[in-house]
Amino acid sequence: MQSLRLAEENRRLSEEVIRLETLLQRKAGETSAEQDGSVTAPNSARSHLSRRNSVTSMLSYQSEAYMEHQESEILRLDQEVKSLKDTNRNLQDELSRMRTDLDKANSDNVQLKRQAADLLTDRESLLRRLSTESATGLLGGGSPDSAAGAETKSPEGSSAEGSLRVTLSPTPSPPRQPPPASPGGFTEASSPTWCSSTTPAIVLDGLLPYSPDTAAGGLDRTRTDDVVHTLTIKVAELERDKEQLVERLSKVLGGDPSTSRPSCSPSSAGRSFGASLCDELTAFHNAEKVEELEAESDMLRDTVARYRALVQRKDEYLARIVAVLREDAGQKQRRPVGEAAGRLKDQ
Repeated sequence: MQSLRLAEENRRLSEEVIRLETLLQRKAGETSAEQDGSVTAPNSARSHLSRRNSVTSMLSYQSEAYMEHQESEILRLDQEVKSLKDTNRNLQDELSRMRTDLDKANSDNVQLKRQAADLLTDRESLLRRLSTESATGLLGGGSPDSAAGAETKSPEGSSAEGSLRVTLSPTPSPPRQPPPASPGGFTEASSPTWCSSTTPAIVLDGLLPYSPDTAAGGLDRTRTDDVVHTLTIKVAELERDKEQLVERLSKVLGGDPSTSRPSCSPSSAGRSFGASLCDELTAFHNAEKVEELEAESDMLRDTVARYRALVQRKDEYLARIVAVLREDAGQKQRRPVGEAAGRLKDQ
C-alpha cells in the first residue's frame, strides 16, 4: 500500500516537471517572437533558457530528496513490521507454553480428584468396618476365644484403635447462633464469612474459565454460586426499591392533580353573607393546601433519606461481592498456572 502511494506521488511529480518545462518553452518562444529583429533577442532567449534550467534542476533536486525520504520511510516501516512479526511469534510460543502448562495442571487435578475419591472410599470402608466391630463387641456375639483375645490386647493396640476411631469419626460441628436481622428485613444467614480462606473459586473476566478439570479438588463451587446469587438478588431488590422511590419522588415533585374543590366565583357572592362564606371557604381551602404541602414535604424528606440508605446498602453489598471475587482471584493466581500467566504478563 505504501509503495503504491509512493509510485503515484512520483508520477504526479514527473507530470508537474513536464508541465513546467512546457510552460517555460512556450514563454521562451513567445518572448523570442516578440523581440524578433532586435539586438537583445539572443540575450533574452539565453536568460529564459537559464531560468528554465534552474527551475528544472531545482525540481529534480526536490524530487530526488523526496524519493530518498520516502525510501527511508519504507525501510523504517519494514523494520517495524519485522519487529511486530517477531513479537507475534514470541506471543504464540508463550501461548503454546501456557496451554501445555494448563493441560498439565488439568491432568494433575484429575489425578488428585481420583486420589481423593479413593481416599474417601477407603475412609467409608474403614468406618463401616469399625462400626461393625464395635456393634459386635457391644452385643457380645463373638466367641470366647475372640473375647479372650480382645481382653488380652496390648495397650498399644487399644490406643491405636482409639486414635483410629477419633480420626475417622465425624466431628460434630458446634451449633450456630441465629444471625441478627438487618433493619431492612434482610438477615446475614445467606451471606457467609467474606474473608474466609476456604472460599471457593469464582469465574472472573480475564481469568481461566471454570471447569471440573481446572477447579481445585475439594472446593465447593455451589456454595460460592449461592452466595453470589443471593447478593445479586439483594442488589436487584435494592434497585427495584430505588426505582419505586424515584417514581414516587417524581410524582411528588410533579404535583399530582388534587381533588376538585368547590370554586368560589364572584357571582355566587351576591350578598354579604355569601361573600363572607366564600372568603371562609377560600381560607379553609388554602389552609388545607398548606397542610398537604407540608405533608408532601415530610414525605419527600423521608423518601430522600430512605433512598440514601438504600444506595448505601447497595454499595455495601457490591463491595462485599467485589471482596469475594478478589479473594477468589487471588486463590486462583496462587496455582501453578498462574506462574505461566505471570511470565506472559512480564514479557
